[in-house]
Amino acid sequence: MVMRTVMLDELSWFELKKYLERNDIAIIPVGIVELMGEWPLGMEYFTPLAIAKMVAERIDGIVIPHIAYTFAGATRAGVGTINLSITESVRYIKQVCLSLLESGFRRFLLISWHGPAPLVVSTVVRELFEETGIPFAYIDLQREDLLGGNFVSDDIWLGVLKLLGKLDLVLEMPEPNEEELAMRKVKEMPKPMSEALKRAVMGYLYTHESQHYPILKRYSAEEVNKLADKGIEKLKRIVDAMEPEKLMDDLKGYMEIIKRGELTERGKRIKRIWQQKGYY
Repeated sequence: MVMRTVMLDELSWFELKKYLERNDIAIIPVGIVELMGEWPLGMEYFTPLAIAKMVAERIDGIVIPHIAYTFAGATRAGVGTINLSITESVRYIKQVCLSLLESGFRRFLLISWHGPAPLVVSTVVRELFEETGIPFAYIDLQREDLLGGNFVSDDIWLGVLKLLGKLDLVLEMPEPNEEELAMRKVKEMPKPMSEALKRAVMGYLYTHESQHYPILKRYSAEEVNKLADKGIEKLKRIVDAMEPEKLMDDLKGYMEIIKRGELTERGKRIKRIWQQKGYY
């Protein structure tokens, strides 16, 4: 059955009810609104959202939008960044997931593309499994075989914006003024901070906006659309590399193992706790 839309907030409750009678997949993009140089503040939310839509269309899933405010990390220092603590972010996302379980979803894929996101989302999926026995899956798009790194080529970001119908955000951009041109010259992080980060994990803030400042080149409308189409082809290959169909089959298979009780004696006692909560 072809869905009118894969977006949860665009469906009626009745459409969702009919969907859940035949399938149970929730795709949850987790993002951030933060300092992003000359690009829109939402790029690190838009990117997992666009990929989530592509995945959902491929595997008959539903996209759960709007988780765009989480732990920012070093970009908290920038104007426009919306920051929640790690603890607040974990609690918020877990509550969204538990609500989806109550509605009847049983297979979940959380997707992010933001440096500190694994601190939050890895904790979410592990805690949810401990509490429910449901194996929530998480893919960090910063994996080297996916998007890698913090910044990507313009074509991919333009592809993201085109997929979301937001390409107009980067069309007819004014030429950068003197202040913006100066920002393109990256100011190095203070040496004590950069040296410490080579040796250890630590909390820190950027000391200048240019330290998280991807540049947006000025393109003609024709150039933008050509680059966006090229980026969409790359995004399709990234979705291929994620192997979402196999992942969903594996999640289903693992839950069947739990249902059959193919567990250690302690595992069976843990399963009884999950059963008492109504998850099995």
